[in-house]
Amino acid sequence: MFRGLLAATSRDEKGERESATLAATRRGFSSYFVAGVAHRHSGGKSIFLGAKIEIREGINIWRATVARGPASAFDFDHAAGTAALRPPAPFSGHASFAARPHGRGLWRSTIRVPLLGANPIDTGAAGFRVTLRPEYQF
Repeated sequence: MFRGLLAATSRDEKGERESATLAATRRGFSSYFVAGVAHRHSGGKSIFLGAKIEIREGINIWRATVARGPASAFDFDHAAGTAALRPPAPFSGHASFAARPHGRGLWRSTIRVPLLGANPIDTGAAGFRVTLRPEYQF
């Protein structure tokens, strides 16, 4: 399913970037949410991944949910440093991100990531640090 972290930057006919990756990671990387889109103006798709890592009785447990959607589910403007996300089911909710020149970007999210055998990840909870990159990293 994943090809590793392939960093691909594509441009449309106007020279504008068509790809992006947004990552929201919780302190300590105990849970994270990542979204990517490639070739948004030329038939591309988006992908959404949420995962939680925990240790129980000395065993590392990694739970994840992945869904693909249309490119329109992940809109971005690299020049403005903004993104808007509406992931497909089984995810719920939506999110927006706006980079700030000094300090952390503004992340507003109601996205919930369902996980088999664990409570869902609430990506709007405190402790998430968010970055928006101009390449596709899936």
